[in-house]
Amino acid sequence: QAESCKDANLLDSLRRLYARAPDGSVGMGFGAQFELTAGRDCEAIEHIGGGGGAAGEPEGLSVRECGGARSFAWEGGSLTPHTCVGLTLTPAKKGGGASVMPQHQLLQLSARYSTAGGRRVRRVTTLRLPRLTQSYDAKSLLPALDQQAVAALLVRQAVAKANSGAS
Repeated sequence: QAESCKDANLLDSLRRLYARAPDGSVGMGFGAQFELTAGRDCEAIEHIGGGGGAAGEPEGLSVRECGGARSFAWEGGSLTPHTCVGLTLTPAKKGGGASVMPQHQLLQLSARYSTAGGRRVRRVTTLRLPRLTQSYDAKSLLPALDQQAVAALLVRQAVAKANSGAS
């Protein structure tokens, strides 16, 4: 049946899901672990989709502090080549000390996983984000929005709500 399907979007999605790594193995990752490192002015994170189960606190979340940083680590399970992770960062309450970096926020997301062939992989992304005031016009950020990532997260949230019986 699958070879007679003509829907280009479905076929493209299946090709990405079953993509092959350069060594010919399935391009998925297994036993993934994520770690987000931020300044101490980041009090908590909320998982809104991708890499680690349903929305809310990531499964198996551990929080560590070292120097001027706070690290959040959790288990991610299996990853496809197009897995995206969505998180909401909660700022620390006022009076919790001065910001480590008042002009910008440094974030580093690390993903570790194994391939089907047994190879261990680590991917690290580091971002330097400006701190925006509440008066900042958020519409100016729209051109940089990753629409596919947002769509994937919204679908995951809708499925999680439907599975939990929420309206």
